[in-house]
Amino acid sequence: MATPNLWQRRIRPRDHIELFLKFVETDLELKPGAIEVLEALKAAGFPLAIATSTARVRALPRLERFDMLKYFDSITCGDEIENGKPAPDIFVESARRLGC
Repeated sequence: MATPNLWQRRIRPRDHIELFLKFVETDLELKPGAIEVLEALKAAGFPLAIATSTARVRALPRLERFDMLKYFDSITCGDEIENGKPAPDIFVESARRLGC
């Protein structure tokens, strides 16, 4: 469980990323029902994709941690596109990879 005051206490800007990454690696949990929804969508034949601004080197281990990679037909990460948010590039590329 996350340290209760982790996000309430004042932190120096340079520590913010380190604290966030520690939280993600140790305390991040799936929302209840997430796997069941993915299983149902996959069973119904829906193509599934992830479009995340997170770099692939960080995104894949998080998905692997929860054994979620098997549900997705395509994963597009922020380090694979030229223009990040707010440009729609990542979503356009994700749809292209799905054949849309």
